[in-house]
Amino acid sequence: MDNLHALYKTFIKDAKKCKLSVFFIVFLVVMSLWPSSSVIADQIPYIVNKVSREYDISSDFIYRVIEAESSFNAQAVSRCDARGLMQITRPTWNWICREFLDVNWDFDVYAFDPEKNIIVGTRFLKWIEKYLESNREKLNDSKGDLILACYNAGPGAVRTHGFRVPPFPETISYVNKINK
Repeated sequence: MDNLHALYKTFIKDAKKCKLSVFFIVFLVVMSLWPSSSVIADQIPYIVNKVSREYDISSDFIYRVIEAESSFNAQAVSRCDARGLMQITRPTWNWICREFLDVNWDFDVYAFDPEKNIIVGTRFLKWIEKYLESNREKLNDSKGDLILACYNAGPGAVRTHGFRVPPFPETISYVNKINK
């Protein structure tokens, strides 16, 4: 967006030197070439398939999480400031980037980037899967349901409720919605 703003400023400066109609035509051409949400939507299948293979998480499962979390809106922001396609919060983003990806992706800069968001969200799903596997003797609900419950309510809430889906209406609805 900063590039667009700089381009706009340049056009404004140049518009003073030429007729406004030429400026307007050039500006419309540039705007038509600017990446749009449809370009982002076209990238999602490629990104999901690549990340699915890398982390051994079903692409269908990733798609269902994205649909439930953001309805495929890469600019989505929740009431608790979870961001992007997979609705990741700042603490989770920073933890996954630091501990598992060994990258320094600033939440404020990259949380809306579809590829980075899907990478971080899927890596979190993989961590949850391994966490539950390491506690398999304690699981009191299906592993698939508990992965979703951990993603929605947090692993601590699942652990606190005896490795069951926590009795939170939002979490129960979330698990049921994705399992349809």
